[in-house]
Amino acid sequence: MKVDTALALVDHRWPRQVVASTSDLAAAGLDSRVLTAAVQSGAVFRLRRGAYVRSSYWNTLTPCTAM
Repeated sequence: MKVDTALALVDHRWPRQVVASTSDLAAAGLDSRVLTAAVQSGAVFRLRRGAYVRSSYWNTLTPCTAM
């Protein structure tokens, strides 16, 4: 799959929630090929098996500092 196509699909079909499961993404029309291309391009970050977040959101987060 072309990266441009995968990124366009991610932009248009990502579910409303920040963290999306594989089943959420599949229901939105994002199959494993799209997800693999998006992760490899850096547009999507894999939190753990079956849990993904868009990198544009992930990169805005900062570590929590305990007092």
